[in-house]
Amino acid sequence: MLSFLQSLYYFIRPGERPFPIEYIAQHHEIETLRYFSQADKLLFRDLSIKINTQKQVILCFTNRCGSNWLAELLYATGLMGLADEFFNEERVLEDCTVCKLNSFDDFIRNLPNNHSTSNEVFATKLSWDQLYFLSRIKVISKIICKPQFIYIVRRDIAAQALSFLVAIQTGQWKSNWNSGVNGKAELASISNEQIIEVISEIQFAQSQFELYFDKLKLSPCRIYYEDLQTNPEFIISEILHFLEISTSKRWEINPAKLQLEKQHDKQSEKRLTQFHRETDDRYDSSRITATVGIN
Repeated sequence: MLSFLQSLYYFIRPGERPFPIEYIAQHHEIETLRYFSQADKLLFRDLSIKINTQKQVILCFTNRCGSNWLAELLYATGLMGLADEFFNEERVLEDCTVCKLNSFDDFIRNLPNNHSTSNEVFATKLSWDQLYFLSRIKVISKIICKPQFIYIVRRDIAAQALSFLVAIQTGQWKSNWNSGVNGKAELASISNEQIIEVISEIQFAQSQFELYFDKLKLSPCRIYYEDLQTNPEFIISEILHFLEISTSKRWEINPAKLQLEKQHDKQSEKRLTQFHRETDDRYDSSRITATVGIN
């Protein structure tokens, strides 16, 4: 094992249970640990100091599941900070450089300074591997000590997979932001095999989330992207009730804070129909028994 990965185990004190799920460290974990293994850096300065918020919310996501839109809707209520991918290694390195932070725990405790609301509700997005990583090194339990979980999925996993492939092709990951590639979607060049491969990757990520919730005996707030499309106000109301976020007045979604737009179009719908026809509807969401819904 690489030396900087061995530091994971130094923070499991006698009597503490190690993270109960075996997994292979992924990119963000490896690069974050590599960064804090430098001579002038520390992984933890003081693991006993908690993040200074009233509530901590973790939005569990897979790529192109609608998590950005959900995060923006919740932020537009004024009752929750905007959940973003703060634990992507490039974001960690950038924030530490700008804010002159030399330890991972100081980086985490600094996040609410810029990303929480007046009612001190901080939210972050986590992929399955980031969730495992932060749990494994005790960030979740010691610094982010009582997180609440929201888990969003799409019923139409084939549409999600196609959306992911289009985003890679064009560089357009959000309607208001792209990577600079500025390419035009060429849906005909996306093969059925590519879509099926991404479907498998999404299903694997979902299984990792389910394993985490099962092993740690957690009950997240589970929602469907399609339900959010149909009735966003109701879904947001359900989430706020689940999180037990109180407010002195009737909340509303402020449209001035909404920047994202729907990226699905008729061409992608046509390509999706073709995919289902050519794969004998094996990945048609209407034929798959739903496993998650609103709690």
